[in-house]
Amino acid sequence: MDLMKTHSVRTIFLCLALAACICLFTACSPVLKVAVATDGSITYSVESSVSPLIEDTVRSFTGAGEELPLFNKAQILQALKSAGLSFVGVETPSTSSLIVSARIEAVSPQTAPVMKLSDGSVCQDMVQQVSGAIGYFHSSEVGGRKLVLTISPQVLQQVMDIMPLETAEYLDLLSAPILTGEQLSASEYTDLISIVYGGSVAQELESAKVKILVTAPSAVQSASVSHAAGTAHTQGRYVEFTLGLPELLSNLGRIEFTVVY
Repeated sequence: MDLMKTHSVRTIFLCLALAACICLFTACSPVLKVAVATDGSITYSVESSVSPLIEDTVRSFTGAGEELPLFNKAQILQALKSAGLSFVGVETPSTSSLIVSARIEAVSPQTAPVMKLSDGSVCQDMVQQVSGAIGYFHSSEVGGRKLVLTISPQVLQQVMDIMPLETAEYLDLLSAPILTGEQLSASEYTDLISIVYGGSVAQELESAKVKILVTAPSAVQSASVSHAAGTAHTQGRYVEFTLGLPELLSNLGRIEFTVVY
């Protein structure tokens, strides 16, 4: 398997999944930043930094030498554009950190595809490459504006489908229940990681949290996350969601992060 190709396609996974599956193997605490403009366009970025312990584990597992960066900026950028994403930016502040950003233009209500939410309501499907990942609803009569970020096995399967087979097989080695469909609790999945990669890696996974920061164009009315272990804190136009990475990776249903403003 070509090592650089593996790294670049893994980063497609980081960007498109939009939240916590961003670092399945590196067990880092990814941060997703989403900003909604007044015209309905959305910009988002994924920030990830690998700890020294996890970096050593990744290099040992993949055979990458210490002199080789974990992320190749040029190849990552090309891979994301090849997947059909536009307005993409890639930064690598260090050999073990990564920032991927993109912009989604506002979609006309008359032409936008729709997606159904868990409560039965529908909204605009903002990312055609990964249907169901980002939903946007605008009504001056009912509920104002609503942004919904979704992570589910179905969303991630679409990400897997655009990957080369060899990379999909590589990710299968991680045995994350959200990818395999296996019924495991968060603690059982952490125990599995401990067996495969060691107790220290499992401890970092156990303490890792996914953070999603949302900036709305006006004051936030409410914010919620559908997973019982998730939290949502609002202040003015800002929302901070958090969810443990093991809880996300072991979840077999839909996790919706919802902001109403």
